[in-house]
Amino acid sequence: MTSQRGVRLALAGLGLALAALALGVWLSRTPAPPPAAPTLFTSKESPTRQGGPAPGTPTLGDTWTTGAKMGIGTAYTYDFSPPDNPSKVWFTVGGGNLTEVMYPTVDMANLKEMKYLVTDRASFLWDETRDADHQVTLLDKRALAYQVTSTDKQGRFQITKRFAANARANAVAVQTTFQQLIPGRYQLFLYLVPHVMNSGSQDRGRFIDLDGRKAALAWDRDVYMVTATTAPWLAHSVGHLRDNDGYSDLKSDFRLDWQFDEAQGRIAFVMEIAPKNPWTTAIGFGDSEMAAREAVAQSLDRGFEEIWREYVAGWHRYTDSLDNLGGKATDLYYQSAMVIKAHEDKTYRGAIVASLALPWGYSVLDEEENRGYRYVWARDLYHAAMGLLAVGDRSTVDQILEYLDGVQQLPTGAFPQNTYVDGKPYWSSLQMDEVADPIILAWWAKARGRYLSLVKPAADFLWANGPATKQERWEENGGYSPATIAAEIAGLVCAADLAREAGDASSAQKYLAKADEWQRAVERWTFTNKGLISDGRYYLRVAPTGEPDLALQLPLSNAGGVHDQKSIVDPSFLELVRLGVRSPLDPYVTTSIPATDLMTMVRTPLGPGWHRYNFDGYGEAKPGAGVPGKGHLWTLLTGERGMYELAAGREARPYLEALERFANTGGMIPEQVWEDTGQGTASATPLVWSHAEYLVLLRSVVTGVPFDRPEAVYQRYNK
Repeated sequence: MTSQRGVRLALAGLGLALAALALGVWLSRTPAPPPAAPTLFTSKESPTRQGGPAPGTPTLGDTWTTGAKMGIGTAYTYDFSPPDNPSKVWFTVGGGNLTEVMYPTVDMANLKEMKYLVTDRASFLWDETRDADHQVTLLDKRALAYQVTSTDKQGRFQITKRFAANARANAVAVQTTFQQLIPGRYQLFLYLVPHVMNSGSQDRGRFIDLDGRKAALAWDRDVYMVTATTAPWLAHSVGHLRDNDGYSDLKSDFRLDWQFDEAQGRIAFVMEIAPKNPWTTAIGFGDSEMAAREAVAQSLDRGFEEIWREYVAGWHRYTDSLDNLGGKATDLYYQSAMVIKAHEDKTYRGAIVASLALPWGYSVLDEEENRGYRYVWARDLYHAAMGLLAVGDRSTVDQILEYLDGVQQLPTGAFPQNTYVDGKPYWSSLQMDEVADPIILAWWAKARGRYLSLVKPAADFLWANGPATKQERWEENGGYSPATIAAEIAGLVCAADLAREAGDASSAQKYLAKADEWQRAVERWTFTNKGLISDGRYYLRVAPTGEPDLALQLPLSNAGGVHDQKSIVDPSFLELVRLGVRSPLDPYVTTSIPATDLMTMVRTPLGPGWHRYNFDGYGEAKPGAGVPGKGHLWTLLTGERGMYELAAGREARPYLEALERFANTGGMIPEQVWEDTGQGTASATPLVWSHAEYLVLLRSVVTGVPFDRPEAVYQRYNK
């Protein structure tokens, strides 16, 4: 979500180039000849391999799938204690198909994709991702309940699927119906690409017997995945991805000539299905083969309809517990709350990852440590918590504070840039707003009992190390950032409030003195009077040395170039207003808006949007490309502008409605949208932060008061 994330994805793109070179080599290879016996012959008189291991060498590299998800889901089993939780599985839907599936934690993907292929044995190979038009339908507005209809672009046939996680087992169930629209002789294949434990490099696969039916088993170390269907299999094979897997085989002559029983490395399964409408596919997981087998068997025995009913009822239980805003809650309100909740881990409660998606995943190598946005950022977690407070989910907010306090906070009082769900740091930089945000959240939650354990250590760290930051909130440049300083000031004032309640008057006085000092100096550090845009007077995105009028050259990440610091603006300075540090009518604020809008705002057909800053390169240059490229419009910034307009006494509903239009048909709000259409790019959809912005803005519009403005800060500096 930020540009250090972009740096990593750019490096992954370099790795992809090398992988593409290797891919070309593999695709040009002639598969190793099959053994002399046993053999059969097809109409083209080519040998058919039956049984045994796939010959040849494992594939060198692979990628993931698009970050533009149509939907996400998990069973609502959050009312179980972590050791007793029966369903620790999450799924995503992208390109009409089941894509990444996570188990046993929300940050560990094990499946790249599961999709259908169709041939007529003579003239075509149809790929459900590439060759179909996809229609997504939310079958229940109070559940993460999706139906996807994939219609052949030539109108020959149609595949309809429903997706649900089994609330009683570590399994995902997919119900499928195949319908011929034009009569023909079609063969239907289920194509499955595992990436167990976040990579396919060490996967092993084979076929097993499961209560009298064939099943596919893939595993890596202590994670096992079993796949079976209620429809009979007419043929099946597992091979090396892009070399002698079923896709490569079918692509060569539209027939399944090879049928291998086992393979290792980056692998793919293909199973010819005898359609038996509707049929169920179950994918089960476990820490042993037996556990995964049992998860699948239980799912097939229960039947899809029973799994579906319990899945939907679980989410109803959650949405029924939420504040309905006096009857003014929208469908997207409930959808956003569920999206945020579904990003929470079920072992490390309170750990909410930034997104289940991996931005531009089709250009990112399947390396075990590369988990996209499936990490926990304290800043994103703060916004998720504020969104959940807005809907009345106080219990999850308490879990978040417990996680921040007991798992993520460092001994210094600071917070890591981001972590795995178990609290292990991933990236190593320091962002001071991430130190301040947990304090502000503790203030909102009135968590007096966390003063000594969480608040005081974090506030002492801010006091001693602020206001400059190694990275601002976009995780790129260091120095003096208006948005970061706003969070630090608010954090210190909130800490002082909690210190007084805890009887620590001396610390309260110390925190307030530092907050007042920084509040008086914000413009000296970050506001230029010699800018290169408009009238030359505005807040800079960041001033590395705290001298905003200097002609200082600032290098930008993601191939953004090198530019005079005075030519780079960012709407994030509005955090000064949102957090109560400045009045919405403060002349420094109002003077900065025209220049910032000139350089970063675009009016799309769906509503206004903002770039993070001018020259941003964190985004694809065109559809199908990865980063670096060109940054696009961030939906969360539309929400932030709406909060500013509301604070200024103006109409905020147009920004709320723009966020609603930015959401896709599955109710997912993207990270970024295209300037010309307002539709989501292939970055991260959904983005938890964007859904949180929607919830906070909707509640604020309904009540007429900015929901997440800390009153202690606002009263100190605006009254």
